[in-house]
Amino acid sequence: MNELEKGIAALEAGQREEARRLLARAVRAEPGNAAAWLWLSRCLDDEGRRQECLERASRLDSESRIPNHTSHPNYRRLALAALVVAVIALACVLAPRIGWPVSQAQPAGGILLEASGIIQVEEVSIASEWGGLIADIPLGEGDAVVAGDVIVQLDTATLDVQIEAARAAVVLAEAGLALAPAGGRPGQIAIGVAELAQAQAGGFAAAQAVSDTLALVENPQDVRLQIAVAQAQAEAAQHHVARAMALKDGIEIAKNKFEEVQAEWDGRDRIKVLVSSGSVDDLKDALPEEYRDLLPDDPPDGVYSYGDMELHIHGDTYDLYMWVSANIPFELHLTPNSWWQAWVGVNAALAEQEGIEASLAHLYARRAHPQSLEAQADEAMAYLAQAEAQIAAAQAQLDGLQAGATKEQIAALQARVGQANAALDSLLAQRSMLTIASPIDGIVVNVAAHPGEVAPAGAVLLTVADLADLELTLYMPETQIGQVHLGQRVQVKVDSFPDRVFEGQVIHIADLAEFRPRNVATREERANLVFAVTVLLPNDDGALKPGMPADAVFGE
Repeated sequence: MNELEKGIAALEAGQREEARRLLARAVRAEPGNAAAWLWLSRCLDDEGRRQECLERASRLDSESRIPNHTSHPNYRRLALAALVVAVIALACVLAPRIGWPVSQAQPAGGILLEASGIIQVEEVSIASEWGGLIADIPLGEGDAVVAGDVIVQLDTATLDVQIEAARAAVVLAEAGLALAPAGGRPGQIAIGVAELAQAQAGGFAAAQAVSDTLALVENPQDVRLQIAVAQAQAEAAQHHVARAMALKDGIEIAKNKFEEVQAEWDGRDRIKVLVSSGSVDDLKDALPEEYRDLLPDDPPDGVYSYGDMELHIHGDTYDLYMWVSANIPFELHLTPNSWWQAWVGVNAALAEQEGIEASLAHLYARRAHPQSLEAQADEAMAYLAQAEAQIAAAQAQLDGLQAGATKEQIAALQARVGQANAALDSLLAQRSMLTIASPIDGIVVNVAAHPGEVAPAGAVLLTVADLADLELTLYMPETQIGQVHLGQRVQVKVDSFPDRVFEGQVIHIADLAEFRPRNVATREERANLVFAVTVLLPNDDGALKPGMPADAVFGE
């Protein structure tokens, strides 16, 4: 299947771009194929080029039906030779009249290579990556600009508020990290000291019980007084347990709330907060000024987003929310640890209570069975060992509070500081993008927006052109493109300066042929395939202007 057949199949399948590419290749391969020109016309969107293809196809079809002298096998060669002779003769006559040095403009072979085109300029369309209210455009059309000059300033008021909030979050995170290595808070250390004292008291009581039991073993006596003392101690221990349980329950409420909030946010840095609600008639007064004009006069039900604002309309009422940054206070992150410490206090109080009750039971048993004193002495020794273990645990906990946070806690706080700094850097980078500078030296050729308007993201605000170096695009036929090379010098003349010759240089030669543009050729010439050649023209004095027609002569 050749290129023509492939292009027809692609067109019938609805693939216009692929069909256009294949049929263009078919036309270049067989420029005399009327069917290829006809099918190519069906792929083109431009009405002028489509009509040219149809005329070419009609002319080729007529030539194939009417015999003439062009069918002679040597006709093309003879016609080309005649054309070359005519061009040489015409160049010899016209060159002296227009002031061109023929000897400098003739390439090898003595054939003068000429072309005409339109002077063009490199234009840069200035747009903003972020939308917003235009605060200032200090330049107007025709003003000169230097690369780096501010040419558009978008409003930064809303972003400045967010930056201040982000800076406060960084300070808060850094303060939490600075406090962590210094150890626990004074209140937490005080609780640790109290728990250690409580454990030491329990150990003292256990040691006293051992001493008393051993004394009773060696010298039995009336135990009624000891029982009374133990009963008073048991009652005090019950109060200690109740107090420890109350403290644990209070901290557990805070811990559960922290876990609930943490699960609800799921690690998010932003939450939605209700700002206002009411009748739709009062909606525009509730919205910030920069968003009021964006709201339709009679908005239908639905959800609308304006920056950080989120509007919900349902019937005649509305709910206006704002997405805000949210951080869980550092103290709440410590509630699980405080809850664990409270549990340690509860266990210590229960252990103390159980020890006193055991001692009381032993006294009751000793009173009932004096022979069990030795067994009670053994139990007292075991209780003393348990109390000493509790003292060691309480001491270790207090040492940990005084030493500071663990490596894992410090790592989590460092990560939070990094996250806060990253959020601040992102906002600062976004703010810098609201100040737009010119990327090149040049002239402002078009201003498409004005201060006070709201510019959408990506919209062109103004256009800057570099008039110091202009470009002249010439279209060379296939028979002459071989005489053109990169770096070749070109002499250019324009109608505005008939006595002046501008020097240029070839900087680009197209790799693919195309149809000659309609603005630089007659209808017959536009039917031919040509190659675009770009010539760089220095314009230091600004004499040349974009859009000027120009005539060029290629040098050696």
